[in-house]
Amino acid sequence: PDLIDAEPADLEQLSSELAIKLLKLDNAFDLDTFSKFVQASLVNLLDKQPTPIITLLCNRLYGNDASNGQKLEILDVIEKGATKLSQRKRTKPTISGVDSKRDLKPHEKVIQERLEAKTRRWGTKAAAEARAKESITENAFVKYASKFFDIILKDLLKPDNHYWLYGDNNEVLGKLIFTLATLVVLAKSAIDIVGICHGLLEFIEFIKGHKNPMIKRALFYLLSKFTIVLTEDLMATDESLMKKIQTHYAWAFGILENDDDPSIRDIAQKYLLIFNSQFSSKS
Repeated sequence: PDLIDAEPADLEQLSSELAIKLLKLDNAFDLDTFSKFVQASLVNLLDKQPTPIITLLCNRLYGNDASNGQKLEILDVIEKGATKLSQRKRTKPTISGVDSKRDLKPHEKVIQERLEAKTRRWGTKAAAEARAKESITENAFVKYASKFFDIILKDLLKPDNHYWLYGDNNEVLGKLIFTLATLVVLAKSAIDIVGICHGLLEFIEFIKGHKNPMIKRALFYLLSKFTIVLTEDLMATDESLMKKIQTHYAWAFGILENDDDPSIRDIAQKYLLIFNSQFSSKS
């Protein structure tokens, strides 16, 4: 994982091939840390090369070769990789405006040396090393959020994958829904957040008739996170989004009144409270 994190020059060309090998790698020597290092390597690959790796992971996720356990691990990688993308660090520019990560040109060296010589606080070696370590965090996930959701949801809603939604792999489907909840929070400031929300609502509409209690809990968790992400300003840009949201509100109210499971009714009530708090002036 450390080698991938260092981002060698040929990583872009080799990332997909490396990810495939990691996904198929067997723990031949029964190492305790095997799964941990494989997952960390895949997370770093997703962080460094988001588009090809999320495509590859979803192909594996929806394929027939992976076991449910492997699919759960893939979903962990997607969630952790997206989170790492959202916390990407980059070197903070120096006081002279020159990026300390690149080699300085001759005239830039002269300027920086004069600044350091005349400023005691900046002139020490320790201070220079401390400045080099300074970094700022940026949410790089927002640049790729639309691609993540498009790949995950587009494949999921294909007719060939409908067994995913109403088959017997409820644990994997539940994990997928929780993963989508994490991703939508990370995507809150994405340019195409409205399009992402429409895609999620289509998925929720398709699956909200599921009878499994675990899936119902996961759906209400996703709806709660989804609702928190939405703002009145965002809703004002697309009135159809609010209409779709209100449809799910009515569904949740029906669950509150009619579901046989008291724990599901309790979760539905909590979601409705979140909704009312967020959109009290519009609902």
